[in-house]
Amino acid sequence: MTLLALQEAHVRLNEPLPFGVCDSAGNLLLARGMIVSTEDQLQRLLDRGACLRAEEAPGFAEKTSHAVVAPKTNGVSAALRGVQQKLMSLLFEPTAHSKFCAEVASCASDLSRIATTHPDCTLFHLIRSAAHEHAIYSITHAIQTAIASHLIAQRLRWSAEERASLVCSALTMNISMTRLQGDLAAQLEPPSAPQRQAIQDHPTRSVELLEKLAVRDQDWLRTVLEHHETPDAKGYPRGLACCFEPAEVLRQVDAFMAQAIGRVTREAIYPNEAMREHFLASGRSPITAALIKEFGIYPPGTFVRLASTAVGVVLARGAEANKPLVAEIISQHGIFLTCPVPRITANPEFAICGIVNAKAVLVPINPDELYP
Repeated sequence: MTLLALQEAHVRLNEPLPFGVCDSAGNLLLARGMIVSTEDQLQRLLDRGACLRAEEAPGFAEKTSHAVVAPKTNGVSAALRGVQQKLMSLLFEPTAHSKFCAEVASCASDLSRIATTHPDCTLFHLIRSAAHEHAIYSITHAIQTAIASHLIAQRLRWSAEERASLVCSALTMNISMTRLQGDLAAQLEPPSAPQRQAIQDHPTRSVELLEKLAVRDQDWLRTVLEHHETPDAKGYPRGLACCFEPAEVLRQVDAFMAQAIGRVTREAIYPNEAMREHFLASGRSPITAALIKEFGIYPPGTFVRLASTAVGVVLARGAEANKPLVAEIISQHGIFLTCPVPRITANPEFAICGIVNAKAVLVPINPDELYP
């Protein structure tokens, strides 16, 4: 027997119930055909954690599963998939594209527009997507880095030209090791000696390839070359202490996303822990501050435990870092909600008590249903 949490939208007052209502243990409370006549009666059922039996209402769950709990986002998922498809061809077969620069710039423009128009939904995709798509890790990681870099550069008030160059760099920073990057994300053993050498050489090799592909933007090329240089001069390929600012943005975003997303051989850590570790590693630079402010304590896509003991997923950042908009997806009685319920976490009853491991959330999360 499948139980679905009863919600206000399921019941029409003074009309026969199209299903039986039971408690969370499956004990019948109201038979099909009975009538709930007042809002007070309905509220008492909701407060009790009443459920409906899905098999008694074929198709009912599907018809009610698209509740709007966040602003409409006009197809962010479809737009991101479109960019992903274009980028796969560009990064796996770059020499097959006679207008490589223009096509990369077009992808960069599309991603920047999506991120600027729908930043919360886009961040949701960043947190909840590529961790499980190891076969195309190099593509999804490039998109993640590009979007996050754009948002940080925007927060730093960089010009449109500077942001465009940065996003192009993010999309192509690993172009010389596109296939290897996907292999490394999925393999269980440490990198072999040849693989380690390819990693060490990839900034230089990527710039060489981009020059052959007619990239003439010197900021784009320099950012790719220096995106693994570090302020302590222990980076590569040249051990520079004073690296290019756009390259430092890529380095910091790359490091943060690797921690927050994880791979087959490396567990993702909670976003707030990733933020704390990143701050300790990177210090008080303006770039670090912008990254922390952009993602927040609970970035969209984070699973959280509410004071009510229900589980929710963060949809949008709030005016205060610890009070985002959350959609409740698992009730306090452990019932999966087919219609996610928006919760205002400034309300003490729904205040966030902690982060929930994504592996403990055994229900599918479809962004298109949360952001119609």
